[in-house]
Amino acid sequence: MEALLSTLMGTGLAISAGFRAFLPMVALGAAGHFIPGFDLPEAWRWLENEWVLVIMLVLLILDLVADKVPWVDAVNDVVQTVIRP
Repeated sequence: MEALLSTLMGTGLAISAGFRAFLPMVALGAAGHFIPGFDLPEAWRWLENEWVLVIMLVLLILDLVADKVPWVDAVNDVVQTVIRP
C-alpha cells in the first residue's frame, strides 16, 4: 500500500511541477511539518526537515524572481543553458 501511495504522490508532484518546480515540494513538506496528523510516507519524510524547507523556499523565490524580472530571466536562461546539457 505504501508503494502505491508513494507512486501516486510522485506522479501528483510531477504533474503539478509544471506550474512551479519547487511549489508542490514546499507545500508537501510544509504540510508534513506543520499539520498534525499529516504523515508523509517514510520515503518522503526528508521534505519535512527545516533545512530542506528553507532551501526549497529560497529556490522557489529565486524561480519566481527569475521568471518575472526580465534581466534576471535572461541571466537564468544563460545559466540553465550551461547546466542542462
